[in-house]
Amino acid sequence: MKNKNGIILLVVIVAIIFAGVVIALSYFNGVKGSVFVDSFPRGAEVFLDGVKQGETPITIKNLSLGEYEIQVSHDGYRTFTKTFSITRANPKVTVIANLEHVTFVLQVSSYPTEAEVYVDGEKKGLTPITIDDLPLGEHFVEVTKENFNTWSQKIDVSEYKVIQLMANLQATSASISVDSDPEGATVYVNDKQKGVTPLKIEDLDAGDYTLRVEKEGFAPYTEKITVSKGETVTRNIALKKAETVLSIDSDPEGAELFLNGEDVGKTPFKKLNIKPGAYNIKIVKEGYLPFVTKITVKKGVPANYKFPLLKLPSDKSGSNP
Repeated sequence: MKNKNGIILLVVIVAIIFAGVVIALSYFNGVKGSVFVDSFPRGAEVFLDGVKQGETPITIKNLSLGEYEIQVSHDGYRTFTKTFSITRANPKVTVIANLEHVTFVLQVSSYPTEAEVYVDGEKKGLTPITIDDLPLGEHFVEVTKENFNTWSQKIDVSEYKVIQLMANLQATSASISVDSDPEGATVYVNDKQKGVTPLKIEDLDAGDYTLRVEKEGFAPYTEKITVSKGETVTRNIALKKAETVLSIDSDPEGAELFLNGEDVGKTPFKKLNIKPGAYNIKIVKEGYLPFVTKITVKKGVPANYKFPLLKLPSDKSGSNP
């Protein structure tokens, strides 16, 4: 009988202990906590144990008792990391992250403006420019512009600040940029052929130049241009189609040409937009019979001529003593 009562007592004790454990576990498991996370500056990303939760300011709720790791990340700032615990005694935790800069702001201006800015060899844009995402440390800044010497400076930044640079560019030369409609026209500067359009003529000294643009079948374009150091003069020229064209050559060439009695130079000869009508032609070259004829120039009809010259017989006769 005593053994039976002992067994019953043991069972009751075990049951009481088990019930106590279950009640305790239920009590502790029912406790939930939260963490409030803010930062300076705000708008930083918040990660809890590596899982993104949102952006500051934020309250993360329904956290079980235990230890957690919070990370706060923002572009241009060093990542903030902190470990905290949710306990029955302290279920609500506050984390404030004062983020530390890892970048600085660079402002670059120049005279003249619209110069290209390079930082560590990477093009950033044209002056004036603000670059707000450069990492702390050493950097090499270059400012370049056509017809100007390159300006450069090395900077070393160890803390967040706004760096302002002013590049006074020194002019080296001038240039002329020429385009035409239609393209493919021949460009002359001071009567020297430079190429065909579109064309950029660089490394010119400051001064006055005569620009001439020519294309077959179009009236030539001529202009006096003054350029200064550091300047690029741009011309977009709409060529006008010639209404009349007169072209005269001789065989051999290099003969004197007269139009209506006026000496107009040597063959080959070409004139655009000559007045329509009749012209008396005379071609003279030493050792050749003068050539005389009459031609008519009509509007819209190219007049192209090449006249063969007759060679005069040489005088081989001699006198006898």
